[in-house]
Amino acid sequence: MADRTSQSNVRTLLLIFTFCISAAAGFYLLSLEELESAQTYLNKEESGTSPLLSCFLPDGSRDGLVLSGICFQADELFISYRESNLVDVYNHNLRFLRRLSLNAAPSVSITSIDAGAGMLFLTDFGGKEILFADPSSGELKYSFGFLPDRTGRIDPFSVSYYGDMLYISDVTLQSVIVVAASDYPSLRELGEVVLRIPAIGSNNSLRFPTFTSVTPDGRLLISDLAAGNVGMFSCSGRFIQTFAPPSGEMAPMGVVQDNVPSPDLQARKDTIFDPSGVLGQGRLHVADAKSTCIRVFDPYGKYLGSYGDTLVSPGALAIDIKRGRIFVSDPGLNRIAVFDYRVLDFHNEKKITPAVNTISVPQPNAAVEPERTVVPDDLYQVPPRWLSIQAGVVR
Repeated sequence: MADRTSQSNVRTLLLIFTFCISAAAGFYLLSLEELESAQTYLNKEESGTSPLLSCFLPDGSRDGLVLSGICFQADELFISYRESNLVDVYNHNLRFLRRLSLNAAPSVSITSIDAGAGMLFLTDFGGKEILFADPSSGELKYSFGFLPDRTGRIDPFSVSYYGDMLYISDVTLQSVIVVAASDYPSLRELGEVVLRIPAIGSNNSLRFPTFTSVTPDGRLLISDLAAGNVGMFSCSGRFIQTFAPPSGEMAPMGVVQDNVPSPDLQARKDTIFDPSGVLGQGRLHVADAKSTCIRVFDPYGKYLGSYGDTLVSPGALAIDIKRGRIFVSDPGLNRIAVFDYRVLDFHNEKKITPAVNTISVPQPNAAVEPERTVVPDDLYQVPPRWLSIQAGVVR
């Protein structure tokens, strides 16, 4: 009974997210004229010292499609759309290159996209599958929706690629499943489960894992929408900590890491044993759909500040390390916002909240918090009527 209640809550949260990204600005999709007007206003509003470089409407947005996932790979920006099998591709200067039409069911519901090793990886939430496609032609190479032992079906929300592994957030299992992205003879096969995070029986559970990211030293970051924080795990799946802003209020979505080290951490390099080089790593950027901004943390999870206050419903993030840019998918305005993260200087800003964090570390013999089953009414500021929709509407 508890499992069914938990799954129902997960589905309810998904419904909230679905309606949010399609109707966040006034709870309806803006017309093309309104979008262009909003784009002009936002460019003026965030000019000057703001890190905002530009906002643009992808071709799919102009065609009435709703943004879902984005990724940046090999100087190309890939953009997917909800309830569409189309993927638009732009170069690093946001010039349109090509449109991919996946030879999959037209009714696919893509919630995330990533690329690596000459392949596109997409999550079809409606079909409960991971799709592998050619990034040049869009040809569907293969897909899988069952675990290798065929004992269970995955229910993926997002997928990310790192180190020839796919990190799949599963909203039903409330876990991140790590699977092999290619075949290794005598070692593992494509789609074989290498790791499940958190491990079965662990007290450090996830409630609604959305997006994931892997740091250079192998730590896995998992945005947990229902818990309102980002979980940090070791490469072997061991829980390290969770982190959130000092207010403790966040609806985390996309997460990426830049390459700008924290001055505070750099100053301590000679006094701290740091074999993994964490002190020299960049800052963590987390899309916060509740506060409609991008939260920034140091590589240990200490809160630094935020930017992008005029975003409406930030979701997926992509990063161009070479040029210092972060791309933000904003389905509420159906646009992509581009920021220069190199101009962000939280170290010298007086208005930044002091180093009081909501970092949670495991405590020995600590009582396990009972599972909460109440969905907050104010999540995404969605009208209460959406909360009453039966979870079974979405597969």
